[in-house]
Amino acid sequence: MNLRTVSLLVVMGALGIGTAGAVAAGIERAETSASASTETIERDSAKKGCEAQSAASRPAARACGAGAGTTGVSIAVVVGASGIERTGGVADGTKSASAAVVDATGIERTGAAAAASLALDSAKVGGVTRTAGVAIDSGANTQAGGAMRGTAVVGATDIERGGASAAGSVMGRAGVTGIAPAGALELTACELEDPSKVAIVLAECGELSVAENPAEPSGRHITLRVARVPAINRRKQPDPLFVLAGGPGMAATSFYASAAYSFERIHRDRDIVLVDQRGTGKSNFLNCAVDDDDLYHATPAQITADAQKCLTTLQKTSHVEFYTTSVAVRDLDAVRIALGYQRINLYGVSYGTRVTQHYVRRFPEHTRSVILDGVVPPQLALGTATALNAEHTLTDILGRCAHDAECSKHFGDPAVAYHRLRDSLQAHSVSVNLPDPTSGEPSNLEFTSYHLASVLRLASYTAEQAALLPLMLHGATGAPANFIPLASQFLMVNRSYGDAVANGMHNSVVCTEDVPFWDLSKVNRAELERTYLGTAQLDGLQAICSIWPRGPIDPDFHAELRSDVPALLLSGGDDPVTPPADAEQAKRGFSHSMHVVLAGFGHGQLAAPCVDRVMGNFVAKGSVEGLDVSCVKKDVPMPFFTTVGGPSP
Repeated sequence: MNLRTVSLLVVMGALGIGTAGAVAAGIERAETSASASTETIERDSAKKGCEAQSAASRPAARACGAGAGTTGVSIAVVVGASGIERTGGVADGTKSASAAVVDATGIERTGAAAAASLALDSAKVGGVTRTAGVAIDSGANTQAGGAMRGTAVVGATDIERGGASAAGSVMGRAGVTGIAPAGALELTACELEDPSKVAIVLAECGELSVAENPAEPSGRHITLRVARVPAINRRKQPDPLFVLAGGPGMAATSFYASAAYSFERIHRDRDIVLVDQRGTGKSNFLNCAVDDDDLYHATPAQITADAQKCLTTLQKTSHVEFYTTSVAVRDLDAVRIALGYQRINLYGVSYGTRVTQHYVRRFPEHTRSVILDGVVPPQLALGTATALNAEHTLTDILGRCAHDAECSKHFGDPAVAYHRLRDSLQAHSVSVNLPDPTSGEPSNLEFTSYHLASVLRLASYTAEQAALLPLMLHGATGAPANFIPLASQFLMVNRSYGDAVANGMHNSVVCTEDVPFWDLSKVNRAELERTYLGTAQLDGLQAICSIWPRGPIDPDFHAELRSDVPALLLSGGDDPVTPPADAEQAKRGFSHSMHVVLAGFGHGQLAAPCVDRVMGNFVAKGSVEGLDVSCVKKDVPMPFFTTVGGPSP
């Protein structure tokens, strides 16, 4: 396996990526031969009955979506002054279309996401046709007196911090000089697009210049991309929500564009602020192109060579060691100062929870509340238990099928098919001819055990994609064997995530904050070898980090956090990346906190029913006292697909 293999398959598994709405990848053309590449891609509507669901009927629309259709998703998106209502559900066919209509009905999301390819038609919004996306009426999102685009300059050591919050920082200074005054960051109208290029959010964007090396404020500067989605309510609350993405390496602007609907209850009364963390998105993107032809075949020596090549390229323009979390939280506070906010709320997912907690550690006086979704506790150096956690989650998912009447009726115990398939692929690969899942052109993929591991790993992230696993495993071990669903899933996931994560920034983080803290004496390699991920993560990351520079890390970075900032922690019971036990460990650091676990759900809870309501109420209250989370207890994961048509009636 090569550099991308390690960063996508293994490391994203270690630290995670925000997944809500980011990828709809599934069993497109699951029972179609290669000759189907000439098939016309048609837009499909939802199955009968879904069309009749009212945009205001969330439960009915969700129930319709959960059981209807096969491989596409048909969505009606209503965008207006107070939000989006997504209705419909899983639709027949290989592609689907959705429309965006300006309205004032509010943003609500319904329907179960299908594991499929999404294709959005042009949407006419507010009299303007926007292609491939969701556009929000700019009249509802533009504040009076909008400023022109500009660049504010703040030295990374010039950020105001008081008293104890500066203690233990790698910057070593609590004093202030040259602080960017409120309003120094000027914004102008812009559009945010999600990685799949199927959603657009209107916002205001600008750039903030910060020192790349915090110890040299007069040295080389980089620009941070900052976006603000202004609150809908003109009498908005003074404390915004900062949204932090996962990865490490994903841009906050891209993540938000793919999951904006989940934040609309908060957005009604508060600005949403997005900062592409240094090294991601448009904040000096640290990424290297790799040759996909060599995927899944490289030795550790080749991984090291790839990493060295990447490093050499990036070092021509950047000092890659200064892209760690300890530096990034100072960037966040520089943005807070530049935009004139006194206190902020933060939402972080996966790796973003690490950044959020470290911001709380450094700047408690400026933090009103935090939401941690898929939680990484500060004490944890991620990586050594990732393969074991992933295997445990897969066992739970397949076990749920074995104990479900309809699923077991069709597939028996899918764990049997899983182990049979793993053994077979470890012995020899399978050549799969299939129509390309996005273009329809004939293609070929030599499917190996590494490809299977990638599909299993990322399909375990969400309950919607996990619902397809028994069906895909059964097909690949049947007579005749059908590998097209698995191969299609791999190609779609690889393309969707391939350019979304900055692998250079990712390496700077994990080679500073994780790998150096591994205690390999406690690692049972034989136990890891029995998992579908094996020891690839340990070996691959050690190879990369053997040559990658380590960056600044605060002395207390991995110390237990002690905070009275109100915290809402969210976990999926079947999270393959950050299991609920991790959140429980982090919860002990917050004296005012609540941990909500959604049984059967995966990594990142934004897409789960009712979670947007819980988050909205929590931020509105700024407290967990009396917070009603009873609606979440009614959430159940999507039922298993028993055919390509969907779950059993």
